[in-house]
Amino acid sequence: GWGTASGGGQYIPNRHVFFYDNVVYNPAGYRTAWSHFAVAGNATPPAGSGVTSPSRADDDLRIVGNVIWNGEASMALGVGDGSGCAATNPTCNATRILAENAVNTLRPDLRDPAHGDFRPVAGGAVASRPAVAIPSFAWADSPAPPAIPAGATDNRVPRNKAGEPRSGWGCPGAY
Repeated sequence: GWGTASGGGQYIPNRHVFFYDNVVYNPAGYRTAWSHFAVAGNATPPAGSGVTSPSRADDDLRIVGNVIWNGEASMALGVGDGSGCAATNPTCNATRILAENAVNTLRPDLRDPAHGDFRPVAGGAVASRPAVAIPSFAWADSPAPPAIPAGATDNRVPRNKAGEPRSGWGCPGAY
């Protein structure tokens, strides 16, 4: 999320954002205000800003492998219809999001969330759902300057939140 303290325009674009293998859980009686996601549509930055126009928030945005339990089944997804992730977007659109994620179709079965234990129940729906391998970053389309910083481009997640080795890619969530 980008913005200003005054609530003015949001012009800083995003590229290659991967939202993979998360568990988003709002128990009964709780939900986000309007929709599951809020992906901005194209914006036209002010002249002289140095920001590419149109500025996009959904350029290679990928939402995959997530388990989302949030409000009632009729809650809006928050993409398309003038927002980002239009039906023509090849990596992020409503059809892909619903096919590649469990959005209000799989209630997370967690050990004891009321007391801070958010680990999935062994053999339950979340623990039985395999996580999706996160692609490595690719920088072939980066602007030239600045230079690409040195470092690893893979997105492997070898350990869970408790520091234990993951078996393969594990399951969605931090454990």
